[in-house]
Amino acid sequence: MKLIYITGIDGCGKTTQSKMLTDYLIEHGTNAQYQWLRWSPSIGKLISQIKKNNVKEKIEKLAATDNCTQMIENKTFVKWADFKRRVFSSEVFRFVWSKYATWDYYFAYKKSCSSWNSEVIVLDRYYFDFIVDQSLNYEESPEKFESRIEGGVLKNVKKPDVFILIDITPEMGWDRKRDGTSMTHLRKLHVSYNSIKSEKSVYVIDGSMSPEL
Repeated sequence: MKLIYITGIDGCGKTTQSKMLTDYLIEHGTNAQYQWLRWSPSIGKLISQIKKNNVKEKIEKLAATDNCTQMIENKTFVKWADFKRRVFSSEVFRFVWSKYATWDYYFAYKKSCSSWNSEVIVLDRYYFDFIVDQSLNYEESPEKFESRIEGGVLKNVKKPDVFILIDITPEMGWDRKRDGTSMTHLRKLHVSYNSIKSEKSVYVIDGSMSPEL
């Protein structure tokens, strides 16, 4: 079984490309399977409620200009980031969260991979996306967060055979998605994903081109 992993910032087209690749492989005789595997915390409802209680900004997209919408989104992101910074300032919380997050993601991974029965699994988000998201919580580089959990349960996660990064600018990602994700957050994500562009095992694709190219 081969794993093809496609990643990148929000709006880069990883879901579109993952599904197109899966369809292409099936049409050409390869037994392939699509899998979305971003971490959804088991306590997601609680986190959403906490965020709702601490971030009051509302975005009226239809009535606002792009600049106004970005300002509101960025303000919302900053308020939520400030709240998380206060919480993650506790070393006890940082330790507990790293244990919870890694085990929770591992259980989600095990549940998903139990249904993998194809020659090729096309992964839309995977291990590195988890690392990036958590590194932003800890306000450290993906490499540093990965070293923080080194030797933990995620060492058992299967490494991808092909690792593809779809590269676009944060501005293009925001313009494509317009789902409330702030430009500030997209820029932070872009820096994190750029940290692996030079690795020999990573294939970088220009996401600004048409999906069919």
